[in-house]
Amino acid sequence: MYILSVCSSPEVLKVIMIVKTVITIIRIVVPILLLISVSLNYLNAIRNNDSDALEKANKMTVIKVIAAILVFFIPTFVNILGDITGEKSYLSCFDVATKEGINTAYEENARQYINKAKTTYSQSDYEFAKNYISNIDNQIKQQELLQELEIVKTVIDIKTEINNLSKNYDYQKYLELEKKINSLSDETIKKDLAKQLEKVYGGQPLNIASSFNKYNDTKYSPLIGYYLYIPKNATTNMPLIVMMPPNSSAAPSMVSAANTLSLENLRAFIYIPIEAGGSSIQQWNMSASNASVKKIKDLIKEYQLDENRISLTAFSSSGWYIYQTANNHRIFAAIAPVSSGMGIASIKNYNDWEYLKTLPMKGYGEKGGATTETGRSCAGKTVGWSAKTAMCSTFEGLGKCNDCLNCEYFTYMKDSCHGEMGNHVFKIDENNNGISDIFEWMISQRK
Repeated sequence: MYILSVCSSPEVLKVIMIVKTVITIIRIVVPILLLISVSLNYLNAIRNNDSDALEKANKMTVIKVIAAILVFFIPTFVNILGDITGEKSYLSCFDVATKEGINTAYEENARQYINKAKTTYSQSDYEFAKNYISNIDNQIKQQELLQELEIVKTVIDIKTEINNLSKNYDYQKYLELEKKINSLSDETIKKDLAKQLEKVYGGQPLNIASSFNKYNDTKYSPLIGYYLYIPKNATTNMPLIVMMPPNSSAAPSMVSAANTLSLENLRAFIYIPIEAGGSSIQQWNMSASNASVKKIKDLIKEYQLDENRISLTAFSSSGWYIYQTANNHRIFAAIAPVSSGMGIASIKNYNDWEYLKTLPMKGYGEKGGATTETGRSCAGKTVGWSAKTAMCSTFEGLGKCNDCLNCEYFTYMKDSCHGEMGNHVFKIDENNNGISDIFEWMISQRK
């Protein structure tokens, strides 16, 4: 078996073909040299009329003829010896050590490593197969095998990208990989890769229907309930987006804001707490924030959420508390304040300055006042502060931006009034994938 495996190696066959060529040359050249030598011996003896030399030439001729015959029939003697001993398997190397045999060996080895690569999806097996294919003389066969191998390369590349994604998570990259996997024709491969990708993003199926419902819950005062979005095909280890409303009556508008774009492609849970307001609107406060964090921890356990991918966004007055909430509890991978009026001076008074410098942030702010930056009236939709001014001081003060008006982490909403910020922010979809940029950024963050 070992000898046969050696004989199937095109590299070994090339060496044997050289040996065969050398043997063939010897079989031709040796008799010729012997003939010349015998002829010279006889010529010398006859020319010198030397009977002793002639007799000696006769004896040498017999020896040289026997030697020539032995050299010529060496392969035959080897075959006879193989018949006697029953060990002829190694002789097959000489039989197939031809140009056609070597080409066949390259094809067989290419096929072997293609099949192996289809099982292991190993880069080394792929390279071995590609190397053998490159040595095949038949161009049609070569292209046929290369086309088959290219499918293997596609899978190897996807597996590599999935592995890289597990080390450096990027939600946009996740969506691109999902599209690549869905484009594959082999359903078995597609299913296997989808499972691997899901392990990076999610986990085991939860087998619960997708919904965006309101739940009454007074377990943690002053909260009286919450809205919860459960994504389609929810699994364990999914991220959670927390949306803190500005006051006790604003939670439904937060749901509306979240629904500004279709949530069909969003692979995350959304939690919106509802604060008790009584007969008057209760502004968001730290008591509500603390209670929300307690509920978040319950949701993490209930739905087996990824505790390293919990992100927080807050609007208007709740945006005043987003920094303190993140600082006090430190369970969030990132925060995204929207239209917050808290400036850097207030943040310094109530928060761990150095910790907030390390926390990923993305903000959205408007001019404030009676009109937008573009001159549009904001009657009935304004407040008494400029979110742009306050948030610029914060983002610049925390080192997130050198100039917040020219910074990837802050977006100045020039044509938005304060009361429109929620819906306007959630309409931003620069990647055109049906997911709000603010959502996409938050679920791409990890602790």
